[in-house]
Amino acid sequence: MLDTKLIQSMISRVDSVNSKAVTLRPGQVFQGAITQLYPGQMAQLKLGGLHLSAQLEAQLEKGEKYWFRVLSGGGIPKLKVLEGVPGQRTADNGTSSNQQALLQQLGFKGGTLEEKVLNHLKHLNLPFTRGNVSDGANILTQSSLSQEQSLNLLSMMIQKGLPLTKETFQAMAALQSQQSSSATMGQLMTALQSMKDPSSQQLKDSLAQLLGRTAMTASTSNLTTLLSQLQSSDNTLQQQAWQVVRQLGIIPTGMNEKAFYEQVKANLLRNENESAIRQLWPQGPQATSLQTLDPKSLFIQLVQGVSNDKRDLTAQLLQVLNPKGQPQQVLTQLSEWLRGMPPDSLRELWTLIENSRPETFKFSGKTAGEPLIKAILQQLGLQHETDIKSAQQTSEIQKQATLKSTLLQFLQQTQSIPQHVREQAEFLLQRLTGYQLMSSEQQGPIQHTLFQIPIKLTDTYQDMTIQWEGRQKPDGSIDESHCRILFYLQLETIDETVVDVQIQNRVISLTVYNEIAKPNSVQLTWYPLLKEKLQDLDYQLSTINWKQPANETLGGDHRLKEKQFGGYTDENGYQGVDIRI
Repeated sequence: MLDTKLIQSMISRVDSVNSKAVTLRPGQVFQGAITQLYPGQMAQLKLGGLHLSAQLEAQLEKGEKYWFRVLSGGGIPKLKVLEGVPGQRTADNGTSSNQQALLQQLGFKGGTLEEKVLNHLKHLNLPFTRGNVSDGANILTQSSLSQEQSLNLLSMMIQKGLPLTKETFQAMAALQSQQSSSATMGQLMTALQSMKDPSSQQLKDSLAQLLGRTAMTASTSNLTTLLSQLQSSDNTLQQQAWQVVRQLGIIPTGMNEKAFYEQVKANLLRNENESAIRQLWPQGPQATSLQTLDPKSLFIQLVQGVSNDKRDLTAQLLQVLNPKGQPQQVLTQLSEWLRGMPPDSLRELWTLIENSRPETFKFSGKTAGEPLIKAILQQLGLQHETDIKSAQQTSEIQKQATLKSTLLQFLQQTQSIPQHVREQAEFLLQRLTGYQLMSSEQQGPIQHTLFQIPIKLTDTYQDMTIQWEGRQKPDGSIDESHCRILFYLQLETIDETVVDVQIQNRVISLTVYNEIAKPNSVQLTWYPLLKEKLQDLDYQLSTINWKQPANETLGGDHRLKEKQFGGYTDENGYQGVDIRI
């Protein structure tokens, strides 16, 4: 199957052996082999899969493996052979005497967790410090993960230069967890409803706002666009509209058009619908005598009034149209119909409604208000620490009310939190911190950002993982004209899907990775629609490619995940001598 478990894969896999570059830091130790000796005290050194040129200031032998300590890491790193640890032949995987000498040199005893950590790092050919081994062993004693998972996580943290603390480890472990962020948000909000502690209100509000922003279901505009076509001057559209409203259950089965309009008028006059009428009728019930209007004219005024209203009145409108219907079921079916590919007999109506739908996700461009993705990132609080540093007064921090800030306040201030509620809140806080840590690495001018957002495509929320990489402008903003965005999501019909969006000079090349064959609708329907929407944002769509992972690799690169999130590469490379020993 297509592996869209991006976060787990990035965390669990450390491939230092196949890295193309390595950064050496003072105090680190590692094992390297002398593979070639050249005149002028020059040699070739092998570190895992890397071949480095070295200038020798000590007598070393070809074919021997030595343990080195990094004395300085800037410019040309300077190394020193670790004293008291004898060299060994490259074909030898390590003798007990050599192992014991290394442990003794670092101040550790055999048979301890420190030895297990050291052996794991040695196996990965990963440079480490004595503190890494000591701190790693301390974390192992507190970890709830298996020892193998813990060691892999520690290795990744060392490779990325993250601090080996309990808090950092828990944050990265939260990313590795199979637990869903969106499901946890929903469960936490439900649990908070039963808590009477006033300090939980801000967290409830933050969760409700975040989840509400990402519910991609049919709205009033979709419904009224459909209903307005019941009286369209285009006979084709009118007939298609009547077919769809019957199909969705908006009109009771077997009811003709005249009976439907009469039923709507009768429903508007019912006392039990008075509350809904007050919300639906644009000028208020007193402005026009409902009894004097003929049923069809009354229906037209009702739909037009709702169409001009900015509020979501779908439930009230559906209640008046069919009191015995189920509004939520109708909306779900309408959403599914809009997401699918209708038969040719309904294609004209579907295209009309699709083109009239409000934009959901807007990264940038000619839009009114703040782009939704940017608003969601701010709502999550991925810039929480930066915002605190820039805030001049406490009141400014309080106004932000991000999810991370409210989680911190809730856990610190709320008394007697039920254990399951505390665990859910801590998990969300740790995962948010994990996103921040994974997005903190910057390779030269290239910035990487990784985050998940809850998104509601059908009846339930799911996690959508977004990976972004690109350059930052001098003012700190992202370069929207040159970047790459990957979306990882689980879709109801076509299952696991990766969408790779590459943008160069505002020209977009889009590749979809999915196990099924490319649907005809991609080129016939979605390509022209997406092209038009992107043009409104000043982008040009070049191509949409569809690739099946059984035959293709993501982005044509077997090592995409490792390349994106592998070991740090020094962009300021050098030629000639790589290290001095």
